[in-house]
Amino acid sequence: MKKICLSLLVAGAITSAFANWGVEAGVKSASGSEEKILGVQPISELVGDGGTETYIEVYKRWNAPQIGVRFTAGDDMYKAELATKLHMLESDHFGAYLSFGFGLGQYEGGTKTISTNVTRQSYVTATPGTSFANRTTVNMEDAQFVTFSAGIGSSYKFTKSLALNVGYEYERRSLEIDYSFGGNRVESSGINQDFHGVRAGLSYTF
Repeated sequence: MKKICLSLLVAGAITSAFANWGVEAGVKSASGSEEKILGVQPISELVGDGGTETYIEVYKRWNAPQIGVRFTAGDDMYKAELATKLHMLESDHFGAYLSFGFGLGQYEGGTKTISTNVTRQSYVTATPGTSFANRTTVNMEDAQFVTFSAGIGSSYKFTKSLALNVGYEYERRSLEIDYSFGGNRVESSGINQDFHGVRAGLSYTF
């Protein structure tokens, strides 16, 4: 009898410890703005302009508010974020939410092919109308960025624990890009990429 009571106490403690914890996994598809280095070189040729990303998030929920940590991987890109949600207008099966994220990420460097051979010096000293169009192979360093996102979406509950979440998300990444070619080095900071996309995932709350 004592063993049974002890087992029940342990099971209850484990259940209580994981109550309202959850995990969500899914994909995000987004397209980014076309920013340019020195007003000439498209950054999309160096770090891409969006695409499909996969993510997994571990979170804790307190009724309406939810907070967690999200890890994302895309094409030559990784990021980790503090992710929050505010759940609203919930019924037995449907609900809405606001979402926010803040974190750090990195684009992997390597050999890239770009459409210009512009440097800061050549750009500053060039006469108006100068064309820098010249396909060039460069060596880009790893590029770190800070990311902020905000979104709105809706959820459908299959069960009390399992839900499908789909929503729109805006994201801004602020980064520095450094690359070199032919003995020249280009350093650009304060670059902002804006992304608009759709995030969809399945979540399970214990």
